Amino acid sequence: MHVPIETVRDAQRFATKAGADGCIAVGGGSTTGLGKAIALEYGTPIIALPTTYAGSEMTPVWGLTADGVKKTGRDPRVLPTSVIYDPN
Repeated sequence: MHVPIETVRDAQRFATKAGADGCIAVGGGSTTGLGKAIALEYGTPIIALPTTYAGSEMTPVWGLTADGVKKTGRDPRVLPTSVIYDPN
């Protein structure tokens, strides 16, 4: 349900190695959640390309699991800068 903080850290290490300065979240709600968690922890901007309609891509709500504790919150930093819908 929420993104494990370890997954966020692994993704950010990979992005840092690759020289990425942003994130494109392609997939469903979990993928968008990972992008949001990276944005929350590291300030990385997100573009969301949802393949399902979760609605999360249009909200500033985030969810993380750290040390076995699930946390949620609201933060404008996790709101994707752009959302691209393709119904086809």
